[in-house]
Amino acid sequence: MLIVPFGGSGIISRNAQVASATFRAVRGPLSRKRLLELGYDCPAIYGDPALLLPLYYHPIVENKFQIGIVPHINDYDMVNEWYKNDPSIKVINFRTNDVEHTTREILECASIISSSLHGVIVAHGYHIPAIQVKFSDRIYGDGVKYHDYFLSVNLDPYEPEFIEDRISMVDLMDKVQEYKNALPQIDKIKQLQHDLLAVCPFKSKMDE
Repeated sequence: MLIVPFGGSGIISRNAQVASATFRAVRGPLSRKRLLELGYDCPAIYGDPALLLPLYYHPIVENKFQIGIVPHINDYDMVNEWYKNDPSIKVINFRTNDVEHTTREILECASIISSSLHGVIVAHGYHIPAIQVKFSDRIYGDGVKYHDYFLSVNLDPYEPEFIEDRISMVDLMDKVQEYKNALPQIDKIKQLQHDLLAVCPFKSKMDE
């Protein structure tokens, strides 16, 4: 049996079944807890690999929007329909493999509201305030992946607000400002980046 090295991802539900691997790091402490319950070895090294993106891609981008929305791919059509005629709000489409393009779009925004986990994580990696919301019940899993990530960056987990219809830019901005958990400490992000690189099973010349 081939045992592959695994680093930085995590569980999608609290009772997830996980295939055997060499676990070098996981998204957060809830993923590690589940692996230990299943009898696997897993170090207390945390961090989603998306947090490493700013170390390798750091374009100069003009800030154009006070608020950006990153819907989960299952929410995109609905949310885009709400705001397609509002030039003050950026709706970012994650239905793409163009990581550089979507990253630049996030960097155009002063703050982010997202039902996509990686919309929150990428924003935090670039020190942009971001909060999780729900636009639907169409996202697979029980929400543990969000709590797992928040705990990894020393933010208190919270239940996201359910936004069922279009609300104004002012109301969206107010929601970000209401949350004390909108942005992790920079030093914590740097620590996770360092720890992930230290256990990475493959490294580029940039890491040496």
